[in-house]
Amino acid sequence: MSAPTSTPTRSEADVTFSRGAVYQALAVALGPPDDATWQHVSSPTGWRRLCVALDELGLTRPTGPAPSAWASLRDRYAEIFGHTARGRVSPYETEYGQGASLFLASHELADIGAFIAAFGLALDEAARERVDHVRVECELMAFLALKEAHARESGDAEMLETTRNAQRLFLRDH
Repeated sequence: MSAPTSTPTRSEADVTFSRGAVYQALAVALGPPDDATWQHVSSPTGWRRLCVALDELGLTRPTGPAPSAWASLRDRYAEIFGHTARGRVSPYETEYGQGASLFLASHELADIGAFIAAFGLALDEAARERVDHVRVECELMAFLALKEAHARESGDAEMLETTRNAQRLFLRDH
């Protein structure tokens, strides 16, 4: 009879950090597939970080991206998301919902912008992206998850409560 094996315990900070890494990978993957994105996705460090995070969360690892597939990914991105806000599938939150009215969209954009500003973040002006793009929203969630992990590790109860509440509210509303 063999001795039972124990699985290493994962700290809540480790799980939270992994959640942030997955959000960051989604943010990269949901953006336009340019050369910088490809380098991030295909780098051994970036790929290893994603695989560790997926393992930590008990999720299935994807197969690695093949360089030969990059051109077809660019074509598929354009085919799916198009070159306007209302492509076949819109990456913009305010293009969905209650008739996507102008007033609702303005309110939602302001609300997302307030979440971003509340944590001292700002959009990269050169990127020319709206705050309701799924990539931006994933980047915000990645930031909040990493801030939560830091709060857990440092024992900062106030920051922990603030970041957990912000994530909960953002996911509920957006």
